[in-house]
Amino acid sequence: MHIVHVAAEMAPIAKAGGLGDAVTGLTKELQKHHQVSVILPKYSLISLSPTQLTLDMEFSCEKKRLSYNVRVFRAEVEGVFVYLVETSPLIDHFYEKKIYLGTQRDSERFIYFCKTVAEYLIRKNQVIDVLHLHDWHTSLLVPLVKEVYLSLKVLVRSVVLTVHNLAYIGRCFLRELEEIHYPLNHIESFACRGIFFKKYSLLRAGLFADAIVAVSPGYREEMLTKRYACGFLRLLEKRRDKVHGILNGIDKDLWDPQKDPHVPFPFSPKQSLAEVFRAKNKDKEALQKKLGLPLSHEPLVICVARLVPQKSPKLMKEGLLLAKEASCQGILLGTSPLKKEQAVFEKLADTYKGDSHLRFLPTFDEPLSRLLYAAADFFLMPSSFEPCGLSQMIAMRYGTVPIVHHVGGLKDTVFDPRYENASHKVNGFSLHKLSTTELKKTLSFAIASWRKDRCALLVSNGIQHDYSWKVPAEKYVQIYQKVLSSKK
Repeated sequence: MHIVHVAAEMAPIAKAGGLGDAVTGLTKELQKHHQVSVILPKYSLISLSPTQLTLDMEFSCEKKRLSYNVRVFRAEVEGVFVYLVETSPLIDHFYEKKIYLGTQRDSERFIYFCKTVAEYLIRKNQVIDVLHLHDWHTSLLVPLVKEVYLSLKVLVRSVVLTVHNLAYIGRCFLRELEEIHYPLNHIESFACRGIFFKKYSLLRAGLFADAIVAVSPGYREEMLTKRYACGFLRLLEKRRDKVHGILNGIDKDLWDPQKDPHVPFPFSPKQSLAEVFRAKNKDKEALQKKLGLPLSHEPLVICVARLVPQKSPKLMKEGLLLAKEASCQGILLGTSPLKKEQAVFEKLADTYKGDSHLRFLPTFDEPLSRLLYAAADFFLMPSSFEPCGLSQMIAMRYGTVPIVHHVGGLKDTVFDPRYENASHKVNGFSLHKLSTTELKKTLSFAIASWRKDRCALLVSNGIQHDYSWKVPAEKYVQIYQKVLSSKK
């Protein structure tokens, strides 16, 4: 099949979160058996050299009655062909050194990107079996393909949308659509009556794709409930048979404690559990020396996350303070785009600067995060909701036991011995209610289990499990085939 992905992110060249990892992991796996490419904005932060770029096409496009030049470059990233869309400096929305600005301008930027991609695909004039879109940033391409550009409707045989997080709906104004000359007789699919007065949702337009894929079976169930549907329940219920759930994977080459250059004492799932624990204890000592913590063989609890409301940063803080009370060590690594939240954790960093049990590190440090995964005993992830979550899978691959909230993709990947009978499955601990009381109860149970040597089975099950992209990619192919056969 000829499969074209359109996304806002792709690791490692343009990554802000899990979306970038997911696009890379899925396309790398699909590439083994299909013709796959990815289309991205050519952000100024992308650091590919001129020798890595080949000019694929140059053409003119229109916005606000202005004509602007578009150049599309081809590069190879992780073995996949990537097409980078660049526009003239006069009308360039992607010159900032950021993928997302966090303002209303983001909707304008990606509306403009989608129109440019549509114009490029028309000129490319190749038949595409599956146009695979990711989140609200690229959802506008659904009506552009199905309703606006008749030549695209002929070239593109099917459109699939993966919803990585339904909460980001892509709010936009009518004037932003008018600026790209979007025909107003096709505006109905955007309307968000009762949610945002005089506003429209780009994601809502994407929900008219031939297939909608949530990033875990658990999240698919949640999307079809009033609590998690984000105002789209009626539409999703009407299209229930088009909504699927496929659990994301992780890139086993990218996340490998045996080959990770930031893990001083590597280990592998193929080694005995005793060898794994020996290496992890040495990694823990290396981490303690690096951060100025006393050497201790007591449990180490870590949090690595963006400090946003979804991730429950307040409960993370409380969890680490509870770990200190239990004579354990705790480390938090992460930043917040919210100034007040960032200030709170910067203050905590000062307060516990010389503490013998805690470190709050309000910064982004990928090498340190990898060492944390390898050195820790427990990974705390009390998200209020989590469509899939990759961190808990990475933690398990690095021999660290996750403690999570029982929602979305977390309940599809983490199985608590208190609620799960199958011993071959148990691999972590779950909070069935998001509260300080439940957190204290679960964390105390986890620490007590560790001290009684009852966590070995959890570590073994977690490190041995295959969370690669092989099975998810096969499930995506089944959906592609189903959609294409229905089109015939």
